[in-house]
This record gives sequence, C-alpha cells and structure tokens, in this order.
Amino acid sequence: MRIASSRGRGLWSCWATCVVALATLAIALAGCGGSKQQTQAATAQGKLISRQEEEVPKVPKDTLNMGHFNRHLHIRNLALLGTGSHRAAVIQLFDVTALQANLPVLIHVIGPQGELAYSNGGPGQDPVIQRVGLLLPGHDTWWVDDQISLGTTAAGFRVKVGTSTSPLPHPLPNIATTGVKLEPGGAGTVSGTLVNRSAKAERNVVISAVALAGQRIVGAGRAVVRTLPASPARAPFRISLVSSGLKGERVELSVMPTAG
Repeated sequence: MRIASSRGRGLWSCWATCVVALATLAIALAGCGGSKQQTQAATAQGKLISRQEEEVPKVPKDTLNMGHFNRHLHIRNLALLGTGSHRAAVIQLFDVTALQANLPVLIHVIGPQGELAYSNGGPGQDPVIQRVGLLLPGHDTWWVDDQISLGTTAAGFRVKVGTSTSPLPHPLPNIATTGVKLEPGGAGTVSGTLVNRSAKAERNVVISAVALAGQRIVGAGRAVVRTLPASPARAPFRISLVSSGLKGERVELSVMPTAG
C-alpha cells in the first residue's frame, strides 16, 4: 500500500513543518493512483438526487441552530451510501475562503413519497454529526454522517451548511496521522493513529474516511477520538466503512479537531 498526499487538499508534509487545522490523506489501495474529483455542486448517482440548498425546510424536531447560509464555502460530491436501513451521507467542502469553526450541518434524507425519512437536526444527536469542527481556508475536507438509520427507501437527501459565532482557536491545532491502513479481510475497516503535536489537549477529533473508485464515492465512515492529550500523545482509531464492497479503490481521510 502506498501513501501519498492528495493534491489540492493540503500538503501532508505541512504537518511536520507548520501548524494546520486539518489534513486530507490519500491512501492508494491495490496500486491504484489518484484522479481528479468532480467539480459540480450536486451529483446524481443513479436515481438518487442529492443537492445543497440555501434553505432546507426545518421540521418541528429540528433544533439545530443553523445561523445564516454559509457563503464562505461550496459543497460537491454529495452521496448517500449503503443498503438496507444503515446509510452514510457524504459531502465534500471546498473553496473555503475563511477560517471557520463549529459550523452546523443539516441533513435531510427524503423518502419515496417526498416525506422526511431522517434528520440529524433533532435533540439528543451526537454533536459530531451535526457540526464541522474546524475549516482552514484553501483546504478541502470530507464530512460524513454514518449514523443514518432508515425504515424506508431513500429517494435523495438535502444538505445545508450554516454559520457559527464560535471563537476561533489560537494557536491552531497540529494533529497528524500515522500507520494508516486498510485492515485485511475485505470488511472495509480503516485504522491508524492520531498524533498530537501541539501543547494543548484536544477533544472530539473527527476522522472522516471516504473510499473512491475513480470519481465515484463507494464507501464512507468516521471515527471520533473523544480525548487526545497534549503532545506527544497518540490515540488509535478504527473506521468501519459503509459500502457495498471495496475493490481497487483509494481512501481519503479528513481530520477535524473540534473548535474551542
């Protein structure tokens, strides 16, 4: 397995030379190389239509404060993965023009009759599937909600990324990954270790993993390291990908510390 940095998503070598808020790592599996990502803001995969909207109508159980429509980033590569009741929603944030923290993300999965089949905006949800912790200008990142449970067929999903008034951290976190690998056995499990290179302990560090076959998203999942002590602390992580099978793909990771 070959590990290389992913062009256009931040240089992996930056972790050794400068403080950055996030990184995306491309893992080439089975000797496959990288390829350009899609640039459209919405993707139709089969009959499943997914899109970003300025207004996703809130329902009574949505209590997530969305702030305003976020004009400091764009969204592409939307996908809803999996079969049966367990699904994962994927978006890629790009063209980030400002340092931003603790951004709310509202996901609505739509059923076959246009009804709301799932929302991550209600009370009692884990905040890590409701928010993007930290975004750095000029860096792309993946965001995954792999906690979607459906009792019906999904016809599509809608997503909105809002704004936040959360204070920005200073200095920025400096977190790296090491020993990242796809575990043997074909079950689609990615494992590795987080390394904290800063003097401050971090909490709720989210690692999102997205598997790609060419330009097509074929798997996704996430892990959360709840507590990462200050340098030189290390913490292992394992991510089970929601997928219909992984053959010859590459996997990209996005590491996002929580702001504050």
